[in-house]
Amino acid sequence: MNRMTTALLMAGILGGAYVGHAQDEEQGVDISGDIRLRHEYVDQDDKSSDRHRQRLRARVNLNADVNENVKAGIRVASGSDDPVSTNQSFDDSFSSKDLRLDKAYLAWRVAEALELTGGKMGAPWLRVADLVWDSDLNPEGLAAVFEHAIEGVTFMANGGCFWLDEISSTSDDRMLYTGQVALESKLGEAAKVLVGAGVYHYDNMQGLALLVDSEDSFGNATADTGTEEEPSLVYAEDFEIYELFAQISGFAGDIPVKAYGQLVSNDAASNDDTGYLVGLTVGKAKEPGTYEFGYNYRDIEKNAVVAAFNDSDFGGGTNAEGHKLKAKVALDKSWTAGATVFLNQLDPDGKDVDYTRVQIDLVAKF
Repeated sequence: MNRMTTALLMAGILGGAYVGHAQDEEQGVDISGDIRLRHEYVDQDDKSSDRHRQRLRARVNLNADVNENVKAGIRVASGSDDPVSTNQSFDDSFSSKDLRLDKAYLAWRVAEALELTGGKMGAPWLRVADLVWDSDLNPEGLAAVFEHAIEGVTFMANGGCFWLDEISSTSDDRMLYTGQVALESKLGEAAKVLVGAGVYHYDNMQGLALLVDSEDSFGNATADTGTEEEPSLVYAEDFEIYELFAQISGFAGDIPVKAYGQLVSNDAASNDDTGYLVGLTVGKAKEPGTYEFGYNYRDIEKNAVVAAFNDSDFGGGTNAEGHKLKAKVALDKSWTAGATVFLNQLDPDGKDVDYTRVQIDLVAKF
């Protein structure tokens, strides 16, 4: 752990030693965090044995008002250099676990409806589910978010440019350019409907090395430009991804209900380029004794999205289809227990491998 990370963590611990948010009214500093303990079971038919492991996630947030219009945010989290996971497994003979800089950004409220952000930030795009983006992904670059409401209708738009790789031998860095537009409208007193579209354009992907792991594409099509002794995997396709999404939320009696869906298409790929997801959530595990249940089904082809960045728990990327079931109960206002089950098929048009993952979680927020 480097000195900067250690100093930030100690500041968080000293500033928020009691369970609750520490707020300095003069400085506008807020400290919060969470700890998750997880038991995970994975059964993949083409593996020699099932897998059981215990995991933890720990995060500390520090947010501060620089002035009336500018905010700064820093988060340190457990994990490795994997951009879509902050988990650490219980192994390596009681070894100390890594803490990483998970966020570091400045956000400038230019106008009431417009905010500009730079740095390593929480995802600025709208997410109704994780078909395109894993919830743990924090991109690095510049983003603008616009939101304006008129008579029950809210117009939302965002755009950004993000750096994937700075390549010293060429001026053609690997980049991601994003944009979304959406409308959210009230339906009566308690219901809302959200509809939107997005585009995610990647520069310099086809023919270049895989992102995140040089030996694993997580489902995307690859080509080998190396030798038999030293293989070198590269992306076989480019990525220009278009997304449509919708969500309707309301109440069945006193119970919150939400239905949602996503449709994606990669117009830069020559084949296996589409995916979709539909889902439903009932309840909200917020107040003590309340419950939440969720289900979604997805089918995501090999080149529909960049597999290194979408839901890492759903078989680890693309070229998969199947079910996700989730249940959660609030034991207290900041204390929940839950379970998630994935019942999937990997490579459904080829090997058709059965894949089961079970996660049992205990989460405390402070």
